[in-house]
Amino acid sequence: LACDELIRVAGKHGFQFWQVVAQLQMGATMVRVEGSPAAIDRLDTAITVYRTYGAHALVPSLLLEQAEGCMRAGALDEADRCIEDALAYEFQRYARAEGLRLRAELRAARGAGADGDRSAMAADLCEAYDVASAQPAPHLVHLVAESHRRLVGGEPLGAR
Repeated sequence: LACDELIRVAGKHGFQFWQVVAQLQMGATMVRVEGSPAAIDRLDTAITVYRTYGAHALVPSLLLEQAEGCMRAGALDEADRCIEDALAYEFQRYARAEGLRLRAELRAARGAGADGDRSAMAADLCEAYDVASAQPAPHLVHLVAESHRRLVGGEPLGAR
């Protein structure tokens, strides 16, 4: 794999930062393909090391990849930590819509059935729709609208 080769070459020449970048990509790919606890841990470690370099670019989207893997693995508390960490990156709004959508999905995965939980899901999805529409990010608009249809129902988001 290209990531393995980058890790090898970067290690050979002492480019530790690029080794970490390759570890991030490898971890995110493994989480997406395998979804195993080992893959999730590998991505978590790579994100932690990447941050020690003071790097923040792409961290929100990597955290959301990790959160999705955690949700598939049933590690809902860890998924919540990743989502909230990603949403805390106020200065990187590109991942905000997806973070809000995943937070609503997480509420549903936890069995949110109370009216307050349903309202919170709806609020997250409405904000996600507004953010994705303003960017504009048509793919995210579609994902958010589909989550809203499944989780909340009622009037479609684009109709409000």
